[in-house]
Amino acid sequence: MRSAFLIATSIIAFSVSADFEQVSSLDAAAVTPENLQRGPNHVVETTVSNNGLLNIYGIDSEFGIFTATGTNELRTLIREIDALAYLETMSKTSVFLEALKATGIKSVESVVSVFKSPVKTLKGLPSGVKRLFSGFARSTERGVRATKKVITGDNEIDTTEFRRSNYLLSNNERNWSSELKTDPYSTNVKLRAAVADMSVVQFIGGLPVELALPLGASLTIDIVGEIDGQIYQKTAAELEVDNRNCLEEMGIESEAVEGFIQAPYLTPTLQTVFCSSARGLAGVDNLVEVVEQIGASESFEESRFLLSAVSLLSWYHTSHSPLMSIVADESLPQATTVNNEHLVMLPIDYLFWTESSAATIDRMSKSSNAQRSFWILGQMSDRARKELEARRWEIHDITNSSALKEIYQSAITASS
Repeated sequence: MRSAFLIATSIIAFSVSADFEQVSSLDAAAVTPENLQRGPNHVVETTVSNNGLLNIYGIDSEFGIFTATGTNELRTLIREIDALAYLETMSKTSVFLEALKATGIKSVESVVSVFKSPVKTLKGLPSGVKRLFSGFARSTERGVRATKKVITGDNEIDTTEFRRSNYLLSNNERNWSSELKTDPYSTNVKLRAAVADMSVVQFIGGLPVELALPLGASLTIDIVGEIDGQIYQKTAAELEVDNRNCLEEMGIESEAVEGFIQAPYLTPTLQTVFCSSARGLAGVDNLVEVVEQIGASESFEESRFLLSAVSLLSWYHTSHSPLMSIVADESLPQATTVNNEHLVMLPIDYLFWTESSAATIDRMSKSSNAQRSFWILGQMSDRARKELEARRWEIHDITNSSALKEIYQSAITASS
């Protein structure tokens, strides 16, 4: 990965103005892990865009063209595409057809048409992550959202309806998701519809849930590692109770707890993962700030990005050096350590010295005279590195697999 990112610096198409880099495009072969570029059910498009922080991937499949914001989301989406391919294959088997017949549903197409439905290419969602570098993430305008719609990968639905669908998720659907090793509360509507159809045929027609998917790893949500069985074993309502208790036990005020639970861009899975990571930060001052910030996210991409950043801070606190206080006022979660260190940890793909990143880093640089420590899960341009060093930031690259594995395991261990 490190060599791939270094190679990428020579093939990135960008122009440097008098002050800033203007990102254009990246070569997917250079910035995408080789094992993700192509699979039996997908191909990553050859050109990758970048919003200054994360890579934006187009993924072509027989089920349509999907978009993933960031390499970690790409991994999750590939798993979901593989799961769709498996379910489509199963829908053509004699076992499925017999079970379907037993349901009384006359047309196979009425159940399996989901595999042929179009997938709209996501537009505009990555701006939710880029906005975190704009400096306006905690403005008074955050409470007034311009839209109550949520793009979910297949169509657009009202956030209230999406939340309702999570609370109505059946035990069978969670069982199928468990076997598929996918998120039962995924924002991928196509997959959710396919799983729902299979669960109906199983429940009424006796279709066995005995899957043998060629998927080696478990579901991952960004950088936090394997998800435990809670999201499969408990209903959304039960997870809500657990997550409320988790936040309240950490001393989070009731208003912040309610905003977090009711947040339109947090699923039960994302809320559970956050609470798991936040437990590792118990006792750190101002934790409420990041709870409020994630609760006020304006896209799922933003929520996932913030969740990853919090998980990194949890790892640092439990495995590297204790934190004293969380700082979320500058839009990106930061921390101060007991050793008077100003800590920033970014789960990004590639950092460029854009106007927005420069403004945010300058603001962070002026906010503290403490030792400045900048950790990055990814790579940065030579210009970005030079500018950070000029502002007295000590840069830590954690792109090697052993460091990532330690972070994955520590984040989960800390939350146990």
